[in-house]
Amino acid sequence: MVYWNFLYVSIVFLHTLTTDQGDQKHTLTRFSRRILNDWIKGAHKPAYQECLKEAKLDKRLGPIRRKIAKMRHTVIAHRLLDSDRARVTNVEGVTLAELRQVYDDVENLFRACSFGTQYINNLYIGGTVGGKPVKEDLDELLDLIAKDSHWLNGPERHGPFWPGIKQHKDPKDIEELNLWRKKFGLPDA
Repeated sequence: MVYWNFLYVSIVFLHTLTTDQGDQKHTLTRFSRRILNDWIKGAHKPAYQECLKEAKLDKRLGPIRRKIAKMRHTVIAHRLLDSDRARVTNVEGVTLAELRQVYDDVENLFRACSFGTQYINNLYIGGTVGGKPVKEDLDELLDLIAKDSHWLNGPERHGPFWPGIKQHKDPKDIEELNLWRKKFGLPDA
């Protein structure tokens, strides 16, 4: 549930920032144009225009942004169901790598709108205490969720059926599962 929540929030957030539809939407591209047209005067305009030219939203990511929009409209916001089968209408998914590409693209434009000002988009500033990295609260919460998850504890939950289940799983998935099991002191799956 946490995974899907983060995924859906990311989709809604990125859609909101990148989709110019309607006159009253506050998107990042409108914000950048408003800075250019209304707020920057005189000699600073060419430098800002150059920054925008370098940081404009990548047109190659348009298909991914369209997938994000379709997912937002049919799965998250309006939950369009196939009336015959009472299930969500088929929609092409968005991978985390694709979300990351769009996020990085949006962040580049945001940096240009920030005039090179440094900002922190994380509640935690990296650091160490006693020579050890500071563990973030969020990491601890996610570890607690992972530690008791059905996924991590699958071998124990399935008992004698696990070997049969395991042989049908992708070896990379088993490798990742074992990394997490090792983290929590569990034997390999």
